[in-house]
Amino acid sequence: MSREQTAYVGDDIKIVVNVIDSTGAHAAATINTTTTRLNGFSAAPTVNTIATGIYEIVFASVTPAPSEGDRLICKVNGDISGTAWTEYGVPVIIKADERGTDNASTFDASTDTVTTDTASRDASKADVSLLATAASIAALNDFDPATDTVANVTTVGSVTSDVTTDAASRTASQADVSALATAASIAALDDISAADVWTYSTRTITSGGITQSEVADAVWNASLSGYNSGGSTGKALKQIKEGVISTDGSVDDTSATSTTFVSNLSESTDGFYHDKVIVFISGDLLGQARHIETYVGSTKSITVSQGFTAAPSDGDKFLILATHEHSLNEISEAVWSDTHSSYTTDGTFGYYLDAQVSSAGAGGSGLYQVTVTVQNEDGDVLQGARVNVDGTTLTLVTDSSGQCVFNLDSGVYTLHVSPPAGYQTPTGNVLTITSSDVSSTFTLEATAPSGDCDVPWVG
Repeated sequence: MSREQTAYVGDDIKIVVNVIDSTGAHAAATINTTTTRLNGFSAAPTVNTIATGIYEIVFASVTPAPSEGDRLICKVNGDISGTAWTEYGVPVIIKADERGTDNASTFDASTDTVTTDTASRDASKADVSLLATAASIAALNDFDPATDTVANVTTVGSVTSDVTTDAASRTASQADVSALATAASIAALDDISAADVWTYSTRTITSGGITQSEVADAVWNASLSGYNSGGSTGKALKQIKEGVISTDGSVDDTSATSTTFVSNLSESTDGFYHDKVIVFISGDLLGQARHIETYVGSTKSITVSQGFTAAPSDGDKFLILATHEHSLNEISEAVWSDTHSSYTTDGTFGYYLDAQVSSAGAGGSGLYQVTVTVQNEDGDVLQGARVNVDGTTLTLVTDSSGQCVFNLDSGVYTLHVSPPAGYQTPTGNVLTITSSDVSSTFTLEATAPSGDCDVPWVG
């Protein structure tokens, strides 16, 4: 450990190091400014070479600034001709910046003596050859007003006459005020009209140095987000924009296809732009619009339901409109999957199709489905039972599920069943149809056995 060195509050911290080789001589070295540090501080030092093997390490603007009395360790690292030495610590104490008094003389005139040589005394003498002597100074005080006179001085009594000047002198002494504004011109400054500033016919600024293009740029480049005052044109334009355009973006994909590409949008929610419309505003697809089928938030990928005429180029710009549309697949699926019984208005296409479907079998062409189930007393369904709507020619046979379906309009109907062999003919069921589908169930009782003879099936 080296002897303690001193630094002062508010000053750069400077440490002088001597690099001695094995022979005891100063050796050229390289101080490593990357690893040489004040313990507890991150500031990097600079190094000044004082002489071969003598270096000044400087830490400037150390933060936080050390206080008086702080003791620091400068950890010095470096190498001699590429051979690094073991880290060396130099202690530093921080003192108050009182060097003006620290170095004050402690000379005691009662006990101390100062010895100088003749040459030093001669060199320190001031040149007093030009100074006045005591005699010349005393002679200056011998003026006698009673007997002495002063040349070129005229005694003047009190002045009682007016001072008269000529016209030329007065004119020459006047200030030029021709450029100053008059009271009338100042008053006129308060009557500037709009026409003085703004020329209506050309829409150009006539004073102030503002150009037409600067005004146009200021208007059209203004951010819409700053205009929210009710009734203002700015807010109206902002509302129109927000109601028409959801967002804008560009293609960020060098491998885009005519149906799928990655965008630069920031939205991370899957499906956020589903069923909206995208329209290109630059590139070869300028003006083309398509329905957005899917949007993947993690990849910012857009897929359209119908391909563009070509793949967009990387960087092509687009708008996503604030509309909601369904794809052709969704529309066709909704049409063909809709329940036909929902269409009951005479004259509509749905009503017509329902009638055509309903009349395709022997169960009638009415609006409402009547599902008839035939079963035995154990709840087992019976296939082959004939069901007839009383007063009509509508007759159906139950299938393997024990059911058949009629299509009837609103009204009151009586259903009859001709049972299969081994079952009794039941009483007819009366059902009422109002405005919805209905069902009816027949439970048949088995006929009593009579020898080996079966009861015939009456059809």
